[in-house]
Amino acid sequence: MLDDSRPDRDAASDPLTVRPRLASIEPARPRRGDGAIHECKGLGRLEYVRMPSGRPSFWHGLQPMPGSPFGLTIVCEVEDDDPPGADHAAAVAATLRCQHQDALAVLGRIQDRLDQMRMGQKVSARDLVLSGIHLPAKPMISARHRLDYRLRTHPKLLFMVVFQHGRPTQVHVDRDH
Repeated sequence: MLDDSRPDRDAASDPLTVRPRLASIEPARPRRGDGAIHECKGLGRLEYVRMPSGRPSFWHGLQPMPGSPFGLTIVCEVEDDDPPGADHAAAVAATLRCQHQDALAVLGRIQDRLDQMRMGQKVSARDLVLSGIHLPAKPMISARHRLDYRLRTHPKLLFMVVFQHGRPTQVHVDRDH
């Protein structure tokens, strides 16, 4: 039986007593503004672009590529305004490591697009230069990403290749003016 007659016994020392707490709302963290800069090993210097509600915001940057006439554009979509994570850096590293195999995989589709455009040119894997990597917000679990290629012989053509589950599925062509 508890001895309530002891004066040193109060509610604060009783482990079964729960003191009521007042509910509160944390102040909202201010959203990151356009143009914020993030430096990341493996991704380089990236700049933030906030998109309207319903569209993913992204970080983008341009890295020089040794031995390439083009720079490498990296685009990392993110949820909210988080910086790109280690999964983005790992996906870029894996893409750079496998760029020759990816070029071989897209070669047929790019050749088909050149034939449709009546360019009359045969392309080899050596002619293709990786010029862009576009990653979704969760690159390790997403089934889709995009790689951009340029041709050494026609540098104004940009081939945007959509990969689904690691296989090229679509090729879009854009021209620089």
